Amino acid sequence: MYIKKAFLLATTLAASVAAQGVNCALLGTFNNHGPFNDIWGYTAPNGDEYALLGTTTGTVVIDVTNPSSPVETGWFPWGSSSWRDIRTYGNYAYVVTEATSGVRVIDLSNPNNPTTANTFGTGISSSSHNVCIDVSTGILYLPGSSAGTPAWDLTTNPTNPTYLGLAGGTGNGNYFHDLCVENGYGYGSMIYNGDLRIWDATTFPPTVLSDTGTPGNFTHNAWPNAAGTICVTTDETSGSVIKFFDITNKSNPQPLGQFTPNSNSIPH
Repeated sequence: MYIKKAFLLATTLAASVAAQGVNCALLGTFNNHGPFNDIWGYTAPNGDEYALLGTTTGTVVIDVTNPSSPVETGWFPWGSSSWRDIRTYGNYAYVVTEATSGVRVIDLSNPNNPTTANTFGTGISSSSHNVCIDVSTGILYLPGSSAGTPAWDLTTNPTNPTYLGLAGGTGNGNYFHDLCVENGYGYGSMIYNGDLRIWDATTFPPTVLSDTGTPGNFTHNAWPNAAGTICVTTDETSGSVIKFFDITNKSNPQPLGQFTPNSNSIPH
């Protein structure tokens, strides 16, 4: 699924580029409802695979089981924003934007005929840059929201979840531009502080274990490897690096190697 998602993202954002990249082959393209800004994936119980593609005006569901012939199965306009983010939990997709309040829920029980299930949290957050779901605990976080980092428990009622409170405070000093929570830890990108923040997410609110500066001092995103021993970050500044950290000790991350993908580009 991850390979197909990578292909779809590459082709939707740069379908006209002749170069295929290293060890990659163009399988198919999808160009409806663009321009695009984010992508996630969903695998149905029968094994069919779907791309959830964020656009500036909505979310489109695409059957990519046959990657050479992607098929649109659902279109959900909602607000108009350059930023839209999507995550899944069970048979539901959760969508946020910086143009609309709350979280929109899309029911993927029948991904060939998806429907809107609900919008929740409208009285708590008027906008959100990102959404994060810890699938092991069923907790949904809204990093980059107008309210700080509010959180909901999806486990009992995934379309109308229980509000837990703020997992992180308000203001630029507490602003997460991106967040990944898995296996009991949170990895947050504090873009205005220029830090990788690691949480102990087994408590609520989570406990801060460490804040580690990233090279460009404008931390855009962070993601751990499956073992939780390495974290990769980018800084959203021109010519910046992709940085690797040893996070074996979550309270004391250690810098490892880095590389510059393009001195004239902004890592994102």
